[in-house]
Amino acid sequence: MRGEESGDQSPKGVSGMDADFRDASRKSAAPTAEELGAAAEGMGSQGMPVSPEERKYLAAYVQLQADFENFKKRAAREREEWLKLSNRRLIEELLTIVDHLDLALQSAKPEDEKGQQITQGFAMIVGQFKKLLAEQGLVEVGKVGEPFNPRDHEAVGQSTHPTVPIDHICQLVRPGYRLHDFTLRPASVIVSHGPERENKPKEEVLS
Repeated sequence: MRGEESGDQSPKGVSGMDADFRDASRKSAAPTAEELGAAAEGMGSQGMPVSPEERKYLAAYVQLQADFENFKKRAAREREEWLKLSNRRLIEELLTIVDHLDLALQSAKPEDEKGQQITQGFAMIVGQFKKLLAEQGLVEVGKVGEPFNPRDHEAVGQSTHPTVPIDHICQLVRPGYRLHDFTLRPASVIVSHGPERENKPKEEVLS
């Protein structure tokens, strides 16, 4: 009998203590700001006294909860931006290779059918590179006829143009790229300052 009584009075196992601890943690979880605010309003509506010190602690807790929520949102936005630009260095290196391939294709002048086939093959490879970069969020910026935008364009010169309006791109020197909302490389462009004007003034007719 003593053995049975001593067995009944033995401490709980580790798993049982863990379960009790989890239950106690759930019961003693800190209330949310909404729960505290509802409780304070309920106490006030029922005529229960709420001291100024209690209201002060409640206001501080509500402010702390709001600050923590803002911190979580800001951290989530910063993490999202970091993920978007995490491969920025790699994309910049690939863009240099794509530029060199584009220049090689522009200067290539195959004289026979075999040379034309090789050039077309390289052009397909460059197209695959650009498609892969586009899937990563890369967008090409800088087209003839677009308004000049200092965020995405870098003016390397000005020129007259008969049809392109003033402060619009009339020639693209090097394409630019934007990675999501970040300008990875501005486009090098020549900006139009309108059609060429006659330098000689009209002669006035003297009466």
